[in-house]
Amino acid sequence: MRSLIKHALLLVLTLGLVLIALIVVANWRDEPLSTPTKALLSSYKMPTEAQLQDNGFLILSGLDAPLDEVGRRSPVESAMQAGRQRLDNEIERKQWFDTTHGNPAKAPPPFQPASAMKASDILPDALQCKPDLAPRCHEWYLKHVNALGPVLAAQQPTLMRLAAATKANRFESFFPPYMEQIFPPYQHLTRAHELQLAQASLLWSQGQQAKTLDLLEQSDRLTRRLADTSHHLVGNVIALQMQYRRLRWISDVIATTQATIPAASITRMQALLDAPVVPMRDGLNGEAVLMTIFMASVAESSQDWADITAIASEKSPVWGQWLRGKLDKATYLPNATLNQQSEWWAQFLLVADTNAHDWDAAFSNAKRSAEAQKEARTSWLGLRNYTGSLITDIAAPNYAAYVQRRYDVEGFRRLVIAQLKARELHILPAKMQTWLQGIPGELHDPYTLKPMQWDATSQSMIFEGREPQTQNPGRSKTYRIRY
Repeated sequence: MRSLIKHALLLVLTLGLVLIALIVVANWRDEPLSTPTKALLSSYKMPTEAQLQDNGFLILSGLDAPLDEVGRRSPVESAMQAGRQRLDNEIERKQWFDTTHGNPAKAPPPFQPASAMKASDILPDALQCKPDLAPRCHEWYLKHVNALGPVLAAQQPTLMRLAAATKANRFESFFPPYMEQIFPPYQHLTRAHELQLAQASLLWSQGQQAKTLDLLEQSDRLTRRLADTSHHLVGNVIALQMQYRRLRWISDVIATTQATIPAASITRMQALLDAPVVPMRDGLNGEAVLMTIFMASVAESSQDWADITAIASEKSPVWGQWLRGKLDKATYLPNATLNQQSEWWAQFLLVADTNAHDWDAAFSNAKRSAEAQKEARTSWLGLRNYTGSLITDIAAPNYAAYVQRRYDVEGFRRLVIAQLKARELHILPAKMQTWLQGIPGELHDPYTLKPMQWDATSQSMIFEGREPQTQNPGRSKTYRIRY
């Protein structure tokens, strides 16, 4: 019996030593960084002073700066200064994390202007057009015209900031990518944009259509500048939300204006509707850079390793967590992990600008290609860079949802164009189903290429999206225009 136990222990020990030897040999040497990986890691460049001069993005970055008393100081100048301070602070914070890899609680604090405005100072919560309370925002703003008047008067400096950001000679974000980054005050931008649409409603109701459309065209230019140069996904998502809110406003005006809309206004509305939905590519590229930089920092940060080990072995005893930590580090190759991550992004970004009706097939092909690349890397019984492969999988969330949000807004854009054409042609509700069947294909459902739907019961034109929409009642995926 003793001999049997001795042999069993010897076998276990031998197998353990063989496994350790396999782990060591499999992960003995890392691979060099690939050219795409190097490009992602070196993509951020510190701005020069010339690049920061008259940069409209800095104005948006200081939208929460307090409004000084009239005549004392330019609201644009104060926003620009606050934006520059916020940028300098973020560069300092990134350098601190790069140097120390320390606890975020000990990092330099985020910049906050003295006496900073709240988003609700720009447009109070009670005056916001919330989807579950107000299906048509244009009607909502007109209903609250008496309360909006004083707010618009007080917040003209904020609207001046939006105008200045739109007209600035330069517009580009130089905020550095790192995992603990703090974004510009986008919540203030979305409130200011809604206040801008509230002002548009008041102007429209007063018969000032030309000034209204001037405001909408300014809003469109700012949205596109943000989407084209934000270099991070959050900025692109904000731009997409702004475009959708503006499309909804135009749809509401078309539906509720009883008088004949002047031909010149129709032409300018049509131009706004014909403009393509803002792209997501720059934001997705920024996300690829951010995730690559984060992955590069994991191997250097004891805090990140402690977090990974704690999550992976949270139910294990102390010795189990210690052993898991050793195994994690032994089966982690930084360069191989980064290269695998950049390969995944290369596959995904290739299909990010695909047409909606080709998206499902293209995305499936990209997933299969990425899986094939992953399998091709599997060697030494899966022991080579085992931990790195797990981290890569965790770092690849559902970015497809962001692409589909853009397709959803494209579907609604087509729906509003159809609404405007139906109004111009005086299509009766009883004829709407037949008319929708006959409109050009460029106004069909972008996913299915079939005509948009008509719900006779609610007298609504309908498009079925794929992602929850926060600006729809109940965050619904269904986009509905009551005719």
